[in-house]
Amino acid sequence: MCSRQYPHVQLPSAVSAVSWLIHSESACVSPGSTQLRLNGSSPCTGRVEVLYNGHWGRVCSHSWDLPDAEVVCKQLECGAAVSAPHYKRPGRLPEDRVLNSVGCLGNETQLRECKSGPWGRKDCQHEWDAAVICAGTKKIRLGIPYNCASRVDLYYRGQWGAVCWNDFGINEAHVACRQAGCGEAETYSRFYVHIDDAPIWLDRVHCTGNETNLWDCPSDTWGHHECDLRMQAAVVCKALANESICVTGAANLSLADGGSPCAGRLEFATSIVKSSFYDDAIDASVAQVLCSQLDCGSAVSVKTGAYFGETPGSFWTFPVYCNGNESSFWQCKSDILFSVDVVDYPQKSKFLGVVCSGHRAPRLVDGEDSCSGRVEVQFGETWGTLCDTHWDMHDASVVCKQLQCGVAVATPGGAHFGEGKGPMWEEQFDCWGNESILFDCPVSRKDHSCTHGSHAAVICSEGQVRLVGADSPCSGRVELCHSGSWGTVCDDSWDLNDAHVVCTQLLCGSAVTATQEARFGEGNGMIWLDDVNCRGTEMFLLGCRSSTPGLHNCEHNEDAGVICSGTERHFSHFDSSPKMWQKHVF
Repeated sequence: MCSRQYPHVQLPSAVSAVSWLIHSESACVSPGSTQLRLNGSSPCTGRVEVLYNGHWGRVCSHSWDLPDAEVVCKQLECGAAVSAPHYKRPGRLPEDRVLNSVGCLGNETQLRECKSGPWGRKDCQHEWDAAVICAGTKKIRLGIPYNCASRVDLYYRGQWGAVCWNDFGINEAHVACRQAGCGEAETYSRFYVHIDDAPIWLDRVHCTGNETNLWDCPSDTWGHHECDLRMQAAVVCKALANESICVTGAANLSLADGGSPCAGRLEFATSIVKSSFYDDAIDASVAQVLCSQLDCGSAVSVKTGAYFGETPGSFWTFPVYCNGNESSFWQCKSDILFSVDVVDYPQKSKFLGVVCSGHRAPRLVDGEDSCSGRVEVQFGETWGTLCDTHWDMHDASVVCKQLQCGVAVATPGGAHFGEGKGPMWEEQFDCWGNESILFDCPVSRKDHSCTHGSHAAVICSEGQVRLVGADSPCSGRVELCHSGSWGTVCDDSWDLNDAHVVCTQLLCGSAVTATQEARFGEGNGMIWLDDVNCRGTEMFLLGCRSSTPGLHNCEHNEDAGVICSGTERHFSHFDSSPKMWQKHVF
């Protein structure tokens, strides 16, 4: 609980400090202080208002000068006074709440310590209200995009703003880095940014390099500049390489969309932005340091031209020069050039990618679609197959999850999808099934004495079909699993060839009838396929020609169905039982 205080400006005895504040519900202020506020465009600019008898009053600007403004700015912790203007706009404060004839020397710490006349004189109109413009507390920060390597930001008049690139050099960079607690400067550059509309506070700064604060250096008047937001000064300080100093807020490096943590588009993330690297001036030496830092072995290749795709939104240009023996990316030198507006650069596909020797990713080959086939794993840049001796549904489930193909449906053995041509790796995976990527699973090397007739294979739920609405597992409305949900198939152009592919995929024999007009009832949810046109030899429905999944001109009263020759499904050539199949599909 705050105790009531009775601070006061020096008043004649007829107007006591007690009567000034005794009735105020808002007079609970810090000890020995007069409660002030500025009514203006910022916390450090505006008309001076003082709490009087529980209400806010104004100060008359007769005799109001810079020493008076200096005391107000000091008391409000707004830095030095810039000017002491008259506030000429109409106000709503009563005419009888006016403090007159304030006379400060400028060395006082609070307005109450200054001499003043009586309250309440009515001969001071609102066009004579006292106002101040304070410089505000000045601060410096290096935090965009990360500590100790960023745009130089200055806090002034209650707002963060930038420093112009004009005449900014290594001496200015040294002062900025030291003032921010980041040691000496390594280099400096321009900063291209469109993430805010910050003002530019300083231009044409000229430092000797020995100054304590950047604003101690000669410069143009604060706020006056010949710059735009494409000409901001940025620095890279030597402390960036010292993780004990600058680990907080530093960028986290990663490789994205490459199938494993050791391959992909190079990205870094901060609390402000996540972006990719532009591929200019980044070579194999840089990749070597990156792979080592990411615990991914050595660099295998550098990929340019958005090999691993583009990232939506922004990218950063960041030319970096490494010898290749640095232990951290941050120890490399850089002619840093930051950017976060991809539309400003016509070559939007120049995103950097890296492949490290630790890169190991799966793919499914020779199936009817990308979610079924022989399992192949990439080590470095070489693809090879896996032995099916210990390959099971747990391993298959992780592969399907990693490839965004739903859940595992079956693991057909015996080179069901043909023999591979590359090496057969000796790695044996023992997944639990809840891992995100295959190489999160426990792995060991075994001599299986496998041949190319014993390849591990996977069929994932993406693209799988089921029959619904009939008593037999081999008859019913056709439903397709796509993007993690079940939907129906439209009967436009639906014929016996299409039905035969469904019956084959479900191991239900051959097609007897291709039904139309929702014979087995109307489905709900998505209609995934329309205008299906199968040859009849495809193994999976998604292997047939059709409209783009999800695009159609149908209603559910046009849901397609099939009647197959079989009455039950046969799984003899899969090493997954019907029970296991049903567990994962239905």
